[in-house]
Amino acid sequence: MPENREMRYDPETGKLWREAGSSDGRGYIYVQFQKKHHLAHRVAWFLHYGSWPDGLIDHINGNKSDNRIKNLRLANFSENQLNRNRTSSNTSGHKGVSYHKHRKRWQALISVDGKNKFLGSFNTALEAADAYNEAALKYHGEFARTDL
Repeated sequence: MPENREMRYDPETGKLWREAGSSDGRGYIYVQFQKKHHLAHRVAWFLHYGSWPDGLIDHINGNKSDNRIKNLRLANFSENQLNRNRTSSNTSGHKGVSYHKHRKRWQALISVDGKNKFLGSFNTALEAADAYNEAALKYHGEFARTDL
């Protein structure tokens, strides 16, 4: 791990010392590092690996302020989007699940290669969530975000 006089990073806890940072309102932390403002997870990556990351850094557990090195991984834009949480407009309580008013059934959809894939309609939201979770693991692999 490279030494840096301005800031230290503990990869086990994700803590940065001299962190005069602040949240951006979306959950990310910004810090002052080398006289510039940076996202804390990018600084953590730099301090641990000794070079700035190419591309995006994904928070594996979805917690944008958890900057432990074991919670960070490189990702392209598409991979990073796969690992998103439910949207704020979600009313089912499950990612990929919505209620179809005309059919009066729950349906599950998943995005695969930029296209929505219909996974079926179900009697309960939980059955639809199970279908989504199974498909997410199949199509999104390590970047799947499920309700499990």
